[in-house]
Amino acid sequence: MNLELIEYLQRLPLFKEANLETLGRLVDESVLHVIEKDGLLIRKGDISESLFIIRKGWVKLVSITTAGKEIMLNQLGPGQIIGEEALLDQAPRSVSAIAIRPVEAIEIKYTDFSAALEENPDLALALVKIAFERLQFTTLYIEKATEWSHYIAEGNYEAVQTQLNPSQNTVVDMNQANEIRIGALLSAFFKMVNGVKKREEALKQQLTQFKIDIDDQKKKRDLDNVLNQSMFTRAREAAAEMRRRRGEPPKDEEKPSE
Repeated sequence: MNLELIEYLQRLPLFKEANLETLGRLVDESVLHVIEKDGLLIRKGDISESLFIIRKGWVKLVSITTAGKEIMLNQLGPGQIIGEEALLDQAPRSVSAIAIRPVEAIEIKYTDFSAALEENPDLALALVKIAFERLQFTTLYIEKATEWSHYIAEGNYEAVQTQLNPSQNTVVDMNQANEIRIGALLSAFFKMVNGVKKREEALKQQLTQFKIDIDDQKKKRDLDNVLNQSMFTRAREAAAEMRRRRGEPPKDEEKPSE
């Protein structure tokens, strides 16, 4: 029995009320994973069979867009849990967990954790509290993402740029307020704003140049029309003068109107 690991679990809010016998069984059945930086702890779409407790290091929870862009949804560090939601729905993993720094993670099978829940009902209350805190965080995340998206749709890039924080590979301070943490997490994704703004400015310049070219072409056509009309008028007048000198009668279009 790994007493050090049992003592570690006892210090976590989730297992604070669990008895030693239950913790001992969980530890005996658990697996310790060591993940290098940028390595995968869980992969989106994989079958959910266990939860993980981060003992050391940090991971980022990410989803990949259809365009292949990575969106960071959260960061988790020592003492925090990954994958507990699958205890309820048994659905495939909804996100991937990637190590930001080298990670040690304790894997506990759902079957073992479910048995521990039956022996220690207080575990369920602690688990509900964790799920509620995650839900609050997710709600704020969606609100912030929606707010920034509206700014971008309106062309108000500065409102987003002033809130951008360092790269998503930087560990976000867990002691900060959720709203500040979410701003940092969203920064990597919304740094695309700079690229969008540059492309929009380039497009505006192209449209302006295109309009200038069109205006120049129109001016040239108008000038050609004026010149052509003047040349035609002078040529007609010269022809009429020549006919007059020869004593020829004027053409109908040359006769003065009555």
